[in-house]
Amino acid sequence: MQKCLRDSHMHERILKELIRFRNTDIVIAQARRAPYVVGKTMKEFARGRGLTFESALLALMELTKLQAVVWCRDINLDVAAQSLFDDRAFIASYDPGFSEHNTSVSGAFTSFLRMGVISKLFPIERIIQKFTSLPAKTFQLKRRGEIKEGNFADLILIKENRVTDVFVNGEIVVKKGEVSGILAGNVLKRSL
Repeated sequence: MQKCLRDSHMHERILKELIRFRNTDIVIAQARRAPYVVGKTMKEFARGRGLTFESALLALMELTKLQAVVWCRDINLDVAAQSLFDDRAFIASYDPGFSEHNTSVSGAFTSFLRMGVISKLFPIERIIQKFTSLPAKTFQLKRRGEIKEGNFADLILIKENRVTDVFVNGEIVVKKGEVSGILAGNVLKRSL
């Protein structure tokens, strides 16, 4: 994916999707590889580097190796929902959605699921594919993303828009909202 940032054709495609936002509306919320830029608007980031807004977007992607989180101050929820449900989009988060004390975007999966069910844009099966089998296929993670014999048993149980139980590799790591302390996960690498 990072190779795409060096491709001028991809620059045009990326900018076409992102340019509709004003540079004062986008705030850098997380940047693990460059914590000194957190809290700055894209306008400040661009000005500090003598870049145009467009070049600053690409520079941020390169600087953080695509591991930055940005927020738009003035989100149009209709546009956001339309983007999330685009065929090219899938949902990913490092947030398990079960901790009330989590400082990340709490309950990203359950929020997306709720949005999809309420909006009726897709059947629930398609909504769930956006954060299970679609990312697994995109990142070439074999035996992940689908419930079938021979696959790893990674399951999330949701009740009343809250994650209640989580199974990782067949081991219960969250039961009734409480972390069990079992470390059943593995580092996932794409299959070549």
